Amino acid sequence: MRHILILTDFDGTLTKRDTFPMFLRFAGGNRFWCMLPAIAWHVVLLKMGLTSAQQTKEAILSCFFKGWSREKLHATGKQFISGLLEREKTFFRSGALEMIRESRKNGERIIIVSASPEEWIAPFAAAFGIEYIATRLEYSERGFTGKIADKNCNGEEKVRRVKKLIHGLDSYIIYAYGDSTSDLPMLALASKKFYRPFCG
Repeated sequence: MRHILILTDFDGTLTKRDTFPMFLRFAGGNRFWCMLPAIAWHVVLLKMGLTSAQQTKEAILSCFFKGWSREKLHATGKQFISGLLEREKTFFRSGALEMIRESRKNGERIIIVSASPEEWIAPFAAAFGIEYIATRLEYSERGFTGKIADKNCNGEEKVRRVKKLIHGLDSYIIYAYGDSTSDLPMLALASKKFYRPFCG
């Protein structure tokens, strides 16, 4: 019998807003407002096609967190997710967390597949006892280097990472959830596709 595998995007699919700027504001404190011009400049370069999404993400993360220890960033991510889950109706789409809870109850395999860093995707997944695939940040003995390890987990990279984690995808009935064009390659893996399925 084929088991059910659920692949779901995080930002905009489960959440009402992109958590990347939310995390910057949460972790950056008052520095966030000082860094807004720099953030805006990097976004403009991205929109003009002068930088890639990965380069933009690295530049912004570097401004805020370069030199932070792995432990500090992971602890901050855990605090951030705890705050969101305490007010889940405010930050998560109606029906999204219910889908996870019900699927978990039914013994289905669930994997969050997100371009957001694992620093806050990992504690979210841990809170529900599910798996995750996310962008990995690079660390050295001096802390966060300001770079992404490997590639930004977006678009076709989501598919590559899913296939790397799971051999024999055809042994599953795959459900996939997404909300943007960057999720389309992952949705193409599924026999049942859900594009912007949750409201509110």
